[in-house]
Amino acid sequence: MVRAGPVAGLTLACANLCAGSAYAQANPPTAEPNADLGGAQLVNRDWFTLRDYPRTALSYRLSGRVMVAFDITAEGRATNCRVVHSSGHDVLDRAACRPLERKARFIPAMDNGTAVATTGWLNIDF
Repeated sequence: MVRAGPVAGLTLACANLCAGSAYAQANPPTAEPNADLGGAQLVNRDWFTLRDYPRTALSYRLSGRVMVAFDITAEGRATNCRVVHSSGHDVLDRAACRPLERKARFIPAMDNGTAVATTGWLNIDF
């Protein structure tokens, strides 16, 4: 089963991949519809999946919202991800940036036909 939540024109899909976890299946990570990608567009909508939900957080049934800010390079990569509003759980805060920097790809913002670096932010709900 795949569950998804919209994010300012993009979708973060979360497949239920954590075997035997009813909590994970009922509460996959999602992102809120309030996000700003600085003119860039997300290319791969599957960059954040249930595999990115920390096992420790699943075990203790931790949940929360993490707001992250990040740079988007002219090549379409997320870099310099940082937590600007904590979920209240370090394990969730740390888990928010890793998949964004490793897996998310963007069509960069453009200025007169030239790709330019920009900044973005979004909320991720665990």
